[in-house]
Amino acid sequence: MNAGSIAWSAIARNEFEIIFIIIGESCYVYKGEQFLNQILLVDGVFPKPICCFFFETIILAKSVVGKNFSVVELWTIHPNIFERLSRSGWLIENNVLA
Repeated sequence: MNAGSIAWSAIARNEFEIIFIIIGESCYVYKGEQFLNQILLVDGVFPKPICCFFFETIILAKSVVGKNFSVVELWTIHPNIFERLSRSGWLIENNVLA
């Protein structure tokens, strides 16, 4: 089991209420869509921390998340919002390598 699979198994145990998946330069809300409005506000109230998984390609994301994974129906987070959350220290970042 690689590090990505181990970290992903933590998600399967529902350890985080909000999960972002970053593929290349794009950030998607994988879990926690109901908190989206609060995440966008500067002083919003939402569960912290937010777990983030960084993938270089969609192929790598599918190899960890599952072959049926698609970003088509996921909300996208603007890079400035992601940067603000990162500066606030509310992100747990996981780089998934091949």
